[in-house]
Amino acid sequence: MILLLQRSPVFRFDEWLGDLAREAVLFTQLAEGGGEGYAEVVRIPSFDADGRTELRILERHARTPFSAVVPMSEYDLIRAARLRERFGIPGQSVASAVAYRNKVRMKELVSAAGIAVPGFRAIESPLDLVAAAEAWGYPLVVKPVDGGGSRGVTIVRDGAALEKLLAGGCPANAMVEQFVPGQVCHVDGLARNGTVEFSAASRYLNDCLGFQSGRSVGSTLLDPRSDLAQRLNAAVAAVVRALPPTPVLTYHAEFFHTPDDRIVFCEIASRCGGSRIIETIEAGYGVSVSRAWVRWQVGLPEDVTGHPFDPAGWLLIPALNQGRLVRIPERIPFPWTSHYWPVKKPGDLVGNAQSSVDGIATMIVRGENDAAVNERLQELDAWFVRSLEWEPASAGA
Repeated sequence: MILLLQRSPVFRFDEWLGDLAREAVLFTQLAEGGGEGYAEVVRIPSFDADGRTELRILERHARTPFSAVVPMSEYDLIRAARLRERFGIPGQSVASAVAYRNKVRMKELVSAAGIAVPGFRAIESPLDLVAAAEAWGYPLVVKPVDGGGSRGVTIVRDGAALEKLLAGGCPANAMVEQFVPGQVCHVDGLARNGTVEFSAASRYLNDCLGFQSGRSVGSTLLDPRSDLAQRLNAAVAAVVRALPPTPVLTYHAEFFHTPDDRIVFCEIASRCGGSRIIETIEAGYGVSVSRAWVRWQVGLPEDVTGHPFDPAGWLLIPALNQGRLVRIPERIPFPWTSHYWPVKKPGDLVGNAQSSVDGIATMIVRGENDAAVNERLQELDAWFVRSLEWEPASAGA
């Protein structure tokens, strides 16, 4: 029996597992839908708020033992690893899950392997922030030790900003890092037993924190033959070797490409990339990273060799205003936009984006090469933003 942990409807377990889905129990946070084809569906409003999630899983395991535990969310990786260890079944261990989840532990291991990382330290008291400023100067990056989607990340630009941060109390479960100038790139792929089998390098449009200032987020797949892509793929392979091995791994890693042409490690997670990263990789390489990750975890085959590279990129438009959305494009007029997913509709009340994957619309762009894709992302971004119409939340209420 297979245990599936589902938080989002975007992961199509039933489709990816085929007939094997009939041997799976789906634990889901979804209130309805998505329950066809499984041996059983257990609905829990919140895996995090309801501490009985593990109790229900243990009860189900006692009836028919699980042979695999398959999570998809970053927030379930350690839970899944603990369950595997309790059940005595293969898969990512607790030590591996923690290393990919706890950014302090992660950087300790990566740094010990001789890979370039920013200066970093856990925040135990305000003195750690003072020491970081003395050692590295400003700006500083303060973020949760185990966050995701750039949630809760703060750039502390000077002493006044540090005082303002500390006025609200010392950040808990947080770390501070040296600020690294340059362009942020990400690498997404799959590995088995410490060996990378597929890897796709991309360069972000703007940066991961663009949503905090209303700028769009997105990225362009780099030509795998380019020097930068090859260096990034080699860097992520070194990081995977530096962290505790796991039988099956998918990863989303971020690196800085500095003005003096260095590759500096930022962080890595043992889960699929968010927003439209996975769909863009499928458009560019013909490989579904999420599908392969699920199938490999339950022993099913999946080819990840893909087809010849086809340049692509994705764009996410964040909430630009707190208010009511009056107009959003029904269609995109550019023929090089292959996919368009409007998340919000006219009349919806929209608040400020809370993470780098929180948007009102996403889309995929194609091009002759990665430079053309990047230019088209910028053109589409400017056109889309001009096409939106907002009104204050109180208007017409």
